[in-house]
Amino acid sequence: MWIGSPSAMVVATVLVRREPYLPASLLLSLVKMCSFCKVDSWGQSMFERKKAATESNSQQPPWDHRTQTFFAERDHFDFYITSVMRRAGFGESSTFNLGREQGYEISGLMTAPKYLLVELKFDDDPKEFGTWFYHTYSRPDGQRRLPFLEIWLSDTDHAIRQAITNAHRSALISGSKRSLARLWKRKGDGIFTPEEAKQGWSCESRYPVTGLLLWDQLESARLPNWALPYSHERFSADAMPEWHDLSLE
Repeated sequence: MWIGSPSAMVVATVLVRREPYLPASLLLSLVKMCSFCKVDSWGQSMFERKKAATESNSQQPPWDHRTQTFFAERDHFDFYITSVMRRAGFGESSTFNLGREQGYEISGLMTAPKYLLVELKFDDDPKEFGTWFYHTYSRPDGQRRLPFLEIWLSDTDHAIRQAITNAHRSALISGSKRSLARLWKRKGDGIFTPEEAKQGWSCESRYPVTGLLLWDQLESARLPNWALPYSHERFSADAMPEWHDLSLE
């Protein structure tokens, strides 16, 4: 019989001595349970260690210094667009003019330096191209604050919103789950002030956005690697057919 740990072996020995006619299948189940709940040399169970680790992670600041340094050391960062919603109203309701209900809700995420949500907002202020800053979202239970980036962009003619929508639509049609965006910033921006370090978010700073780059690309998700553009990360000449056997059907 396989025994997973010394503690499980002791339990198995006791069971056999006290209950010699115990069914083998039941004995094996009890041994595996004991093996899973084994106690280490410090007397702390696996369940207690997992709970302690979870509590420790929940106490980590939403915007730790390592994450701030990641942004400060770069003049740009990439993020994924995952959701684009356009509101369009026409006529009137019983209380207000629906024609004024026009707008976009665009959000995404980052996977490095850690999992972060990204929220894009737009205004018509032509004085600056945009700003970005660290924000937090408080869970309904109030037990933990989740970090997210808030990005504001000036878009008086809706050209940026439309470009994001078009690029995201192309990505979904091509079989992807998200579209890519790159935001350009000033190198050095992204470190908390002393007050922000206490509050845990950018309560004082708004860092300038200097540019935004999008990729609007349509291509079949089933396209073989050799049929992709040479600059594509998946391009490969392996398994490329002879010119007279070439077929894309």
